Amino acid sequence: MAEKKKGLKGFSNFRYFPITKDDGKDYTPGTAVLLVGARQCTVEDTRNDYKIPGDDGIYDQGSDYESTLLTVNINEMTLQDLAAMTGATYDSTPAELSESDLDQAPQLGLTFAALMLGGGYRLYRYYNAKLVGYKADLRAKLDTGNEVNQYQLTFLCIARKTLGASETKYMIRTTKDIDSATGLTWLETIPAVVGTSGS
Repeated sequence: MAEKKKGLKGFSNFRYFPITKDDGKDYTPGTAVLLVGARQCTVEDTRNDYKIPGDDGIYDQGSDYESTLLTVNINEMTLQDLAAMTGATYDSTPAELSESDLDQAPQLGLTFAALMLGGGYRLYRYYNAKLVGYKADLRAKLDTGNEVNQYQLTFLCIARKTLGASETKYMIRTTKDIDSATGLTWLETIPAVVGTSGS
């Protein structure tokens, strides 16, 4: 039997989780919130290269992980979700979002899926993300045509410290392949991620 193609052609099931506790040992994600209308996700890892001189040459070289920038485009966004991700204030009575220069974005967990060419999905979890910017560029109705004015969300993700029995690790993300849509339930929770598990 031919192996299924692993090429990615989709983006869906984007969720965020408010993180209520993260002290290295205890990690407590809140309830998942599904954002409707996921369109695009670009991923950019930042690594710092290093070279260590020695014996009139290079003793060692490599790169250290610094952060990941996720840029997510989505069709729609509620004011409640914007408040939850930016740290702004939402008042339901007048249905107003109030943003100030003192707002501090909370720590979030993120999960999402990419459809694979051969069927099934590649799933992703990020454990330590913050929304560092958002925008919705607006166009007139006739210029928008058969489109919508998408929201663009920018998340800065960094590794989180996990204290295991034998070692300290810094978890960046977990990636998993599944064969069918029944496995998408993996995206609905984020575990404690203690020690070497990370699954």
